[in-house]
Amino acid sequence: MRINTIFPYVALVSVVALFALGLSASIINAQLGEIAGPLNYTIGLGGTSTLNMTIFNSGTAPLPFKVIPPLFRTAIANTTKPIVSIAPLSGVLAPSQSQKIAVTITIPTQNNKPGYAWSGIMQVLETPNSTQQGVAIIEGGVAKGVNVTAAQPVFNPLEVVIPAVIIIIIAAIAVLWKKGVIKVGAGVKKKAAAPSKKSATKAKRTTKKAKAGTRKRTTTKRKASRKSRSSSSSRARARRRRR
Repeated sequence: MRINTIFPYVALVSVVALFALGLSASIINAQLGEIAGPLNYTIGLGGTSTLNMTIFNSGTAPLPFKVIPPLFRTAIANTTKPIVSIAPLSGVLAPSQSQKIAVTITIPTQNNKPGYAWSGIMQVLETPNSTQQGVAIIEGGVAKGVNVTAAQPVFNPLEVVIPAVIIIIIAAIAVLWKKGVIKVGAGVKKKAAAPSKKSATKAKRTTKKAKAGTRKRTTTKRKASRKSRSSSSSRARARRRRR
């Protein structure tokens, strides 16, 4: 009777001891930690900013992890929530290794004004790697607060200087063109009117050859006309003699 009475208590104590032993072993083998403190952002509308969250494995076994992005909340209605980009979203931490997680926040300009604020919680969880059936799996992790505040858009001087310089250059060219200092197409005309030396030499040679040809033709014609005249005069003399 005593054994039957004591057995349930012994079984309960054994289960609790095994659970505690497994929990302590998991804590000793792998411990996920992070550097305390929230991530506070102050970003101009339409701007982007990046902060790092550092996690570490203080245990003696590799620690796989995954990151859950924050879900932002605000007391202001009809706002466009910040856009979150996280890298890396998962990985494996070796024993005594740390890892920086880059959290990039972008504030859209639509439906937002300076002074709007959002807050959320980002979680880094241990990924269970146990495949044993009937074993309790405890998923540990750390949480990090993320606070975002919208500010005035950041002034970029290049956005004003570059268009102003382009306008000034165009206006200066227009004024010089009206005054006649700059003539459109003048360079092309000069180039066309001033041929190269080789082309000029060739043109002179062709003109000389043409002139020489015309001279030869005129002399040939003159000689032919003289011959025809002399032949006609000789014929006329021969007729007279016959008579």
